[in-house]
Amino acid sequence: MTMKIRKKCFLLFLLVSALMAFPVSSMAEEGGWQGYFTLGGGVIGLDQNKSYKFGEYSGVTQDGFAIGDFDILYDGEDNFYLDFKGEDLGWESRGLTLETGWYGGAKFYFNYDQQSQYLSDNSATIYGNAGSDNLTLPANFTQGANSATVLANLNQQLQNIDLRLKRYSGTFAFSTPFKLSCYDFNFDVSYKREEKDGIKSIGGAAGISAVILPEPVDYSTDDLNVSLSYRGEKSQVHLSYYFSNFKNNKGSLSWYNPYRNATGRGAAYGTTSQLSLDPDNQYHRIGLSAALDLPYNTRLSMLAEYGMMDQDDAFLPYSVNPAAAITTPLPRSSANASIDTAHVTLKATSRPIPKLRLNAKYKFYDTSNNTPSDLFQYVQYDTASQGSASSFYALYNLPYEYTQNQAKFDAVYNLMQGTNLKLGYTFENMDRNYREYKVTNEHTFNASINSRPSPLLQGALSFSGGWRRGEGEYNPDTVYNSYHTQAYINTQNVRDRFDTHPLLRKYDIADRDRVRSEASLNLFPDEKIELGAHFVYGLDNFPDSVLGMKSSINRSITVDISMYPSESVTIFAYYTNELIKARQGGASFNNMGRPGTKATTAANETRFWGASHEDDVNTLGGGMNFSLDDEDRLVFTAHASYSRADSHIAVWAGSSLGTVTDLPVMKSYLANINLSANYKLTENWSIEPGYYYESYRSSDWATDGVDAASATVANLLTLSGSIPDYEAHVGMMAISYRFGK
Repeated sequence: MTMKIRKKCFLLFLLVSALMAFPVSSMAEEGGWQGYFTLGGGVIGLDQNKSYKFGEYSGVTQDGFAIGDFDILYDGEDNFYLDFKGEDLGWESRGLTLETGWYGGAKFYFNYDQQSQYLSDNSATIYGNAGSDNLTLPANFTQGANSATVLANLNQQLQNIDLRLKRYSGTFAFSTPFKLSCYDFNFDVSYKREEKDGIKSIGGAAGISAVILPEPVDYSTDDLNVSLSYRGEKSQVHLSYYFSNFKNNKGSLSWYNPYRNATGRGAAYGTTSQLSLDPDNQYHRIGLSAALDLPYNTRLSMLAEYGMMDQDDAFLPYSVNPAAAITTPLPRSSANASIDTAHVTLKATSRPIPKLRLNAKYKFYDTSNNTPSDLFQYVQYDTASQGSASSFYALYNLPYEYTQNQAKFDAVYNLMQGTNLKLGYTFENMDRNYREYKVTNEHTFNASINSRPSPLLQGALSFSGGWRRGEGEYNPDTVYNSYHTQAYINTQNVRDRFDTHPLLRKYDIADRDRVRSEASLNLFPDEKIELGAHFVYGLDNFPDSVLGMKSSINRSITVDISMYPSESVTIFAYYTNELIKARQGGASFNNMGRPGTKATTAANETRFWGASHEDDVNTLGGGMNFSLDDEDRLVFTAHASYSRADSHIAVWAGSSLGTVTDLPVMKSYLANINLSANYKLTENWSIEPGYYYESYRSSDWATDGVDAASATVANLLTLSGSIPDYEAHVGMMAISYRFGK
């Protein structure tokens, strides 16, 4: 769908809504029509920074914007209805929905949705044709040697560029009930077309140097859902089919190499480089679900699904650099990737006695990866000649797959009026291929109590604890021996046959002990006051992880109060503190070191390092709503919030790594104030003034001071600068007309 077509579709929807507006007011008296229209506008005052961050998702980044919302509902004879809605029509992120049909009968649904995301308005590039799949350098650009820090006349060649994405989607759905041999069925079908375009960023490598490139986005996705359902008094059956087709009209990205020169190390670089983008793919899934009610308040349910994922885009060549002599061709011309999935879930619930409820669940999920495993002989840094079968760069692709078995049981018992006790147990078994642990088993026990002993008090307390363990020994050789050739392995010293550090434990399969607890308390001193407190604590400990994630803690505390001094006044306030801590360990070693030295340097504890992360987030907010009379002719609303996040990273390093210091504290602040009013001019007409203020400040050592398209980082040419702080004032005025019920 081209941009012109999109605009025409949107304008057509607006025209239809305008035409419908004329008869609505006259028909309102007849009782069949009801709804509202809201029209207005606003102005934005941003400080000198003009940061895109303010309108990142709304698309409201300009000096002014329009307000347009409506909802028109018609209830006619014979249960016929029509509902037409429009939301945020003056913004770039907006939507229109039309639903019509008969209550209890056939229904039609149409939807148009548009979403924007601003990624950066502080970006610049040396490349022409930004947004295309072939980026070119200016005719008079002077190419550098092998580092961005030595690129000549860089600033004279830059072009400003906005990174942003736009998504357009249209949905049609139809649903109808019907009878067949006195049985009740329902047929549903929906089709959705979504398109996304724009420019985002992606990294590209040229030898040992890199450049952040403007990546073109031109996606389309088609989704089809078809289902047939049967619903009886004691049984239900649902049969479904889902199809998704993703297409990327920009399958690859080529760019001229800014580091290419006639002499020095850069002479080995190719004139152009190339990388692949997201490939086209398809997905099919068929599903069957059923439920059956049995005696003794027992219900059984089942879900079975089978899915097929395929991706067969043509491979790009190993290298487009003529200096990289390719002696062995690609093992196959395309991905020929295929993964089948199988999923079965069984549930049973029962209430054998009035005070006891039992629940049981079993889940099976399996992936079968049918992608061929072949040997790929890559080109090192895109500059050297192709590696032989006995080199580090000759690797097999590994078709990963796994099987999950999970069983859950819990019982809920009513101890007394308003008090329930819940006990549960969960077991999960994961069987993976090409992983350091083939099998992991996890056990989790949980208990909770929920009570409201009186109208003045309500509380809940829960606790869960468990452990995950791998079967056998953690074996880093599994992956190493699978993707390297035997010819390469034979060239390595026995002690050096590893790529990742032998003491490293990968987060998702490492042995882990986990504790979770949660408590909440709500007090109701009288009908005009509510007090609440909520506490959450979680601890993950990795007992055998010398390197990798060693522990993490997540704790949050929330308190809130709501007051109702009168029927026309509501006041509320809240405070939340969230603390996140994590410890990790690492080691510095050369995984391609000289034979006989890799294991020695990896075992040298003076080359070990560690880091402790602590994020502290505090949020305070509150507001009030009140009207000046019992008829709510004038209603005021005021909300405000303030959030601050501090991130601390403390580091240590062994003596062989030199002196290190803790990283600077990263800080961010976000404050906003939202004031609005609604004044009824008449029974149908009202005006709605509003004011919104937002302020954002951040201090990030990783990005502060980095300019767009800068060469301040050695061997890297950037694209985007740091996110600028901003302060925004927004004034709004709208008028609404309400009719009907």
